[in-house]
Amino acid sequence: MVDLGMTEAGNEAKLPERTRRSLAAAAVLLLAIFVVVAFYLTSSVRSSMEDRSRIYGETVASTVEQIIAKSDMTAAVIENLYVEYGDDVKPHFEAAAARLMKEHGEISSIYIAPDAVLGYAYPTEVAASTIGFEMLKDPDQGPSAQKAIDDRKTTVAGPHALVEGGTGFICRRPYFDERGAFRFFVVIVYDWDKIVQRINRDLPRHDSSYVFAAWKDDQHVVTDGDGFIFRSSQEPIDRTVSVEVLVPNDKWHLAAQPAGGWNIMGQSLPVLLVVLALEIILFLAMFAWSKAGQRRVMAEREAAANRAKSTFLFNMSHDIRTPMNAIVGFSRLLRKSLDDPERSRDYLDKIDTSSEYLLELVNNVLELARIESGQVSVTPVPWCMADFEKEVLTVFGESFKAKGIAFTSTARVQHPYNLCDKGKVREIYMNLLSNALKYTPEGGTVALSVDEIPATRDGHVRFRGVLKDTGAGMSEEFLPHLFDEFTRERTASEHLIQGTGLGMSIVKRMVDALGGTISVESTLGVGTTFTMEFEFPILTEQEYLEMTADDRKDGLDADLQGRHVLLAEDNDLNAEIAQELLAELGMTLERAEDGRQALELLEQAPAGRFDAVLMDVQMPNMNGYEAARAIRALADPAKACIPVLAMTANAFDEDRQNALKAGMDGHVAKPISVPELVAALSAVLPADRR
Repeated sequence: MVDLGMTEAGNEAKLPERTRRSLAAAAVLLLAIFVVVAFYLTSSVRSSMEDRSRIYGETVASTVEQIIAKSDMTAAVIENLYVEYGDDVKPHFEAAAARLMKEHGEISSIYIAPDAVLGYAYPTEVAASTIGFEMLKDPDQGPSAQKAIDDRKTTVAGPHALVEGGTGFICRRPYFDERGAFRFFVVIVYDWDKIVQRINRDLPRHDSSYVFAAWKDDQHVVTDGDGFIFRSSQEPIDRTVSVEVLVPNDKWHLAAQPAGGWNIMGQSLPVLLVVLALEIILFLAMFAWSKAGQRRVMAEREAAANRAKSTFLFNMSHDIRTPMNAIVGFSRLLRKSLDDPERSRDYLDKIDTSSEYLLELVNNVLELARIESGQVSVTPVPWCMADFEKEVLTVFGESFKAKGIAFTSTARVQHPYNLCDKGKVREIYMNLLSNALKYTPEGGTVALSVDEIPATRDGHVRFRGVLKDTGAGMSEEFLPHLFDEFTRERTASEHLIQGTGLGMSIVKRMVDALGGTISVESTLGVGTTFTMEFEFPILTEQEYLEMTADDRKDGLDADLQGRHVLLAEDNDLNAEIAQELLAELGMTLERAEDGRQALELLEQAPAGRFDAVLMDVQMPNMNGYEAARAIRALADPAKACIPVLAMTANAFDEDRQNALKAGMDGHVAKPISVPELVAALSAVLPADRR
């Protein structure tokens, strides 16, 4: 016989026990999360500090390189004066030296040293203490002076204690007569304190808490001050984060770190305390929630995340397979038609068109984060409506036919040539046509029409595009949310109409970026009609032909015949493609397998052997950016000024800007477009040699 009172009392006793078990589990979970967060945070802080230290070090290195790189050009001016005037050089030397020191504020003095003995000095007030100083006999300066003679190169050394007082870097440019005998030095002395002032001016204000030190390859890093060429602080500095400093006839290493060392915990502790406080608050909030409520919320969130992920993967799989189907299909047909040149060319044209669609799709996936943040750029280019209709039929015609869908495409326009971002226009229509293909059953119809309607501005053409299908359709309740991010129809037919979330949101963003409009009418189970309107500037046929002349070339440009280039490319297949493309242009090349090898080939080759350098970016040993900076720092001005083009799969605007910042003259994205390569080479090669 059951005692109801005891049962109620037992149930009341069990409730606190279940709550305690839930809280205990929550406490263990929160503790585990805290440990993971602490590990991740300290790692992130360390990584962030190293990244900032590296940026700081690169800024210091770049400033030192920029200052010293000017020394050889400065010395060349003085050298030419002495060669021209000989012993009568003094007034000319002093005038030129005064001007150069005014232009380059870090220079403290300039000398001419016949037979390595200081004979002329500026400013004149230092002459009394320096004239007659024999550099080769000085134990401090002798080795670096002799190295400049032996290597027959401009050499930078220091910092040295200067004869005239103070500390500075010394740049020596040796001159040799026609018989190869050493004649004299031009010596440029840089004031170390002024260089430090320049570095401090160039550095961002928030980086003032960082310190640095530099050393040479034949020296070891120590923490007591010995072995460093120069340093900004006497505190111990390790070489956890280091960069190279390329100077004439030498290479230094520069390490940077936060002032006071790598205080990881000190940086992480405030955030960890905030995380701990938030977890305590969360723990108290969990105490107030019911277990059933928590499970319900988590289940809904997990289901929503899974649906969003599945929708995205489903869309991407289908959108990639559409042009891939055309590429694979026409490739098979091409193998069977090699003896029919006209048909083979037609298949190749269709493969090229589908490849362009596939490349644009990949680029859009990579740009997804930017699109979601609203950073959509518009790039107007010449566009022809007839070409667009042909491309649509090439990519989708066979797919509709294979599925048994009747597809029609018509265009009724009077101004087929215009200026627009054709990549975005094609992507909009590609998304909508892909949806129509997916959601229209066998035996259905899909019709695309483009009509010209009155424009709102003079000199513009306005197109109205209508895409109508007899597919799955959408409910009236869902239509207002069609263009929202990660939304989808929630009906019993949901499995039929996936893919209306992120893809449609991107379509809407692109339409807005182009200044167009898009509307939709749909009935569930009947079909959908999309209507879009765009307005673009009109081009005449002549203007269109002139602007697309390069695009219609077959890649052979007689102006490039006989040019010889240096290719830096670590991938054998990419190198083979480049070699064949350049051969078609009448050019020859030599290949280097990384940036360091390219630099060595350029240094060893006589000036003028190479007309340009095609530089990959991601390479072992020395990447393309490092190699470009090293080339720009070469002592030979002819080699240092050689045209350098980035030829890389890093195709974003940031990559183009990084290439220019590294000293390159242009950027060509992979896959390589022959017209773009020809245009880029033509733009950088000297006109008098083309």
